[in-house]
Amino acid sequence: MRKSLLAAAIASAVLAGCAPFAFNQKGYTYNEEDLLSAWSEVASNKYYYDFGEYWKSPSEFDSKGGGDCEDFAIALVYRLGREASSVCVMESDGDFHVIVKYRDRFLEPQRLGMYYEKKDLNILWIMDYDKTMSISTLWGVKSLQSSSI
Repeated sequence: MRKSLLAAAIASAVLAGCAPFAFNQKGYTYNEEDLLSAWSEVASNKYYYDFGEYWKSPSEFDSKGGGDCEDFAIALVYRLGREASSVCVMESDGDFHVIVKYRDRFLEPQRLGMYYEKKDLNILWIMDYDKTMSISTLWGVKSLQSSSI
């Protein structure tokens, strides 16, 4: 009985969009800020480790005052607009980290002014703006206006 209740709860949660990588069906109002304003706003938040891989939407990131590395990256990509992408890299210790590619530069979203050299990065994947926005969770929408994506 417990297993069937647990399975039903998990299925409900997945259908409701609270699983990681749930698709954001509501969309985001397109946004584009200048680099200094966007990066400063995102970097001013706190790092919170999450247990599991729940990718917060930009509005969840804002309302909670932070998140982990992919949450910082999603928030910065959102603020920078279509010229920004999220980038997963493998660090020298074998850990994964998500940063942001903006135009021709690789940014550390948690530290204002910190750049990476491409030659020093072990890039595993790059997701453009649209893909990055679609994988952040269904729950939060920064604006209730209709999406122009």
